[in-house]
Amino acid sequence: MPNATSETGHGSVFLLGASLSLCRLPALSYRMQTLVAALAPALAGLVLASLPACREPVEASADAGLGGDDAGGDYPEPRHDLVPSVGSDSTFELATWNIENFPKTGSTPAVVADLITSLDIDMLAMEEVQDIDAFNELVARLRGYTGVLSSHTYGDGTYQKVGYIYRTSLVSTSGTFLLFTANGFEFPRPVLKVDVTVGSGASAFSYTSLALHLKAGSGGQDAQRREEAVVILEDYLRTAVDGNGLDTVVALGDFNATLDNGASVFAPLTAASDRYDIHTSGNFSAGDISFVPSSVLLDHIVTTTAFDDAHPGSTTVIPRLDMQMTGYVSQVSDHLPVIMRMPL
Repeated sequence: MPNATSETGHGSVFLLGASLSLCRLPALSYRMQTLVAALAPALAGLVLASLPACREPVEASADAGLGGDDAGGDYPEPRHDLVPSVGSDSTFELATWNIENFPKTGSTPAVVADLITSLDIDMLAMEEVQDIDAFNELVARLRGYTGVLSSHTYGDGTYQKVGYIYRTSLVSTSGTFLLFTANGFEFPRPVLKVDVTVGSGASAFSYTSLALHLKAGSGGQDAQRREEAVVILEDYLRTAVDGNGLDTVVALGDFNATLDNGASVFAPLTAASDRYDIHTSGNFSAGDISFVPSSVLLDHIVTTTAFDDAHPGSTTVIPRLDMQMTGYVSQVSDHLPVIMRMPL
């Protein structure tokens, strides 16, 4: 993981399927010849949107329609049986997954497509995307999904992007842009916000999702940066709920901190337990892990209490993919997905 103390980059996001030349992103070699032809329909439109926490406008693209039941191109249907399913037709599965320096190998997009399909995940916040074309391939391999990816880059042009992949038959999104772009010390990778609607008609529900990837590292300044990031995050959540009426919010991702040794990172949230629920607290107490090499829980899902009130009976699971398939850590990631299941 890059350990830069200051990063600058583009403050924009794009929906996969848009022309890469319009995203102002560095050209990459990974399957470029084949994927650009298949995954470059024209943008449906560009919208400029402002948010007080951003301090500058950022671009959000309209849905360009990547994915869908007829997607896949020359790729085979993903496997449904690689690992046991977590999802069901009666639940909504929301996950965070740091897919380490994606892709680790040339076959990683295919394996991850098999895993998302087998787990039956409806919406995924993904961290550490290191190759845009590989992300394009992953979305193209899935059936009935689309993706949104941050266009932020570090100062040297490299990146570890956050993004979303979601099932288009169940989920729609809007209001997608980056938060805290002026806070590079606290957030080396800006938080990717998206407004989410699940379902349709009378049973539909909406919430705001914040995908994050906090500073890695074990040095004193690394911990300080994580602590200060959560202070800013909590202030944003408090303002969203109290000032803007956005009371159903989920913040999820790689916090790079455990709930015990990293208690100071979560202090702004645990001090306001009437406002927030750290859903992975129960997993931590049960001894669950999300980071395999150190057997610790670094990836978390935090919700506002209004979200919890609207979705009673939610549970959080961390499938041990490292035990369910051969070569998971070498081929996919050193992190495991953290999945919240909500009754529909």
